[in-house]
Amino acid sequence: MLIHPIYHSTRSFQFINTYQENDRTLVLLPQKVLNKLSPNSTNIHCISSIEKCTIRNQSLNHFSLVRFVVNYDIKLSKQHKHSKVIRWVSFNFHKYPKNYYRI
Repeated sequence: MLIHPIYHSTRSFQFINTYQENDRTLVLLPQKVLNKLSPNSTNIHCISSIEKCTIRNQSLNHFSLVRFVVNYDIKLSKQHKHSKVIRWVSFNFHKYPKNYYRI
């Protein structure tokens, strides 16, 4: 049993879901938050990176999606001290030619 992690990263990771909008998997809100919502509420999923980018402050509109996600925290409306490392879906050219050039 390992007591200490093998490595420690000073940077956090951020996933950008680059699937087509209707194919994206949504992440549910935490159970505590769901319990507080009205039974008829339809806002039961977390906001994705792409959604965060579309509702960003007007002063940040000149940043691309990737630069925004890597450098800014939408909750705190401020720039990160360390840039995040991004991860995204990588499509195979032969299997998914329509999606190959996404992101």
